[in-house]
Parts: sequence; C-alpha cells; structure tokens
Amino acid sequence: MQKIISIIFMWGVYSLVQAGCDGLPVKLNAELNYGKNTMSKELRFSSCKVWPFDSSKTIVALVHFQDGSSFEGAANTTDGLYDLTLLLVESRSGKVLTRYFQKSVFTSDAIIFNGVAIDTAPYNLTNNIRAFGVKAQFSNLSALNKIEYDQLNLYVNNGGSIQNVLSNLEIAKHLIEVGDHDCVSTFLINRTIAISNTSTKGYADLSINEKKTDDVSKSKNDECKETQKINTKKYMMHFNGENYNLPDEIKSINGV
Repeated sequence: MQKIISIIFMWGVYSLVQAGCDGLPVKLNAELNYGKNTMSKELRFSSCKVWPFDSSKTIVALVHFQDGSSFEGAANTTDGLYDLTLLLVESRSGKVLTRYFQKSVFTSDAIIFNGVAIDTAPYNLTNNIRAFGVKAQFSNLSALNKIEYDQLNLYVNNGGSIQNVLSNLEIAKHLIEVGDHDCVSTFLINRTIAISNTSTKGYADLSINEKKTDDVSKSKNDECKETQKINTKKYMMHFNGENYNLPDEIKSINGV
C-alpha cells in the first residue's frame, strides 16, 4: 500500500517570511558569516516553518541573488542565478543546528523565479528519516503564452547534516495559449508523490502520480470550440545511494 502525499500548487509570488517565524530569516541572514560561499548577503527571498516531524526544530530557507551572474550585465537585476542556504534551527532559541549551501540552485530569465516555500508534507523515506521540501515558483510575463510552474527539491537531515535527495521535480505546471480568434487553450500538469512500501538502498521508493488535463480551444466557423483530454501516468523513482533521479520522460517533458 502506498501513502499518497498531497502537494498544494500555489500561484503568485511567495511571501518573504511565513507566519510564526517572527522575522527569524532576516535576523539569521544578518548574523551569519557567509564567507566564500556567496558574494551577496542581500536576502531576495526566504521561507521559515516549524517542522511538524520534530517541532524542536525550525526549517529556514534563505535565497540570495548571486552577484555577477546577471544575464543582462546590469547591476541589481533579477535575471541570473540564485544561491540557497538551508538552516535547521532550534525553535526556542533560534540557534543554528545545521547549515547547508547550494550554489546556483535557481535560475531566473524569461521564466522568472518568484520565490520559495518550505514543504513539510510527510515524506517518510525510512522509519526515522523524513524529508522536507523547498518549493520554488516560476512564471513568465507573456500575455499570449502564459507559463506558471512549481518545482520541488527534497532534503533529509541525516546524521546531523542536510543532504539534497531530489532536485527539480515540477509538481505542477500551467500553460495558457491564445490562438486564432482569441481562442484560449489551457494545459495543466499536476504531480503527487506517493511513498511506496518497497525500498532501494535503504530509502523508500517514490511513485509520481501524474495527471495531465488539456483543454484545447480552436476556431471553427468564427466560434471557439473546446475539447478536453485527460491522461494519467505513474512513474517510479529509486534511491541510488545519493539521490533520486527524475524519470527520463519527465526530464523530456520539462525540457531538462
């Protein structure tokens, strides 16, 4: 029997700090010594959430624009690369327990990176190891061909250190296309993760359940005629000792 985990797809820009953290990300950002890991301490986005799996710990994500990475060559642009610092913090004292840094983990260009949110769904990979997620949200500015999607990375706290075990899974994607005679077609992909009762190399196998809904509108006799097509598919992911690799078909769909 699999345990299905619901993933909520959130449109729009994520807030800088989630409720209940009382400015903790901003405080930690000002106090941390970033050293050679990143050239910028300007906090562009952050997210903070007490971990339901272990309420003595709070998860904090700090996102910085990587200085010198601009695709436009202009200073203080939003187009470029973003670095991620993840922290596990003692909930009562705010003391940093564990720290993890990822360079160039998010890219913002024609598809704009809008922010992050902590995902604490029950990703139980073993009896005593539960992953947590960082969801990143992206969108473009086109009026005729609108794209919005959420991307999920999963992390574990194993032996006092944070490890990235899944990267760049698009959990939801929404496309809007305007065709002839302003006929509007929409294409939606939603994916949920189910924890399997089988495991590989010590971690549970993960099933990705995908639903694609295509609402296609075409002009006929000067009217927009709509047709709907729904497809479902299931993919399996197995831990290889370091991480879960995305299925090749999902990589292809995502243009990876």
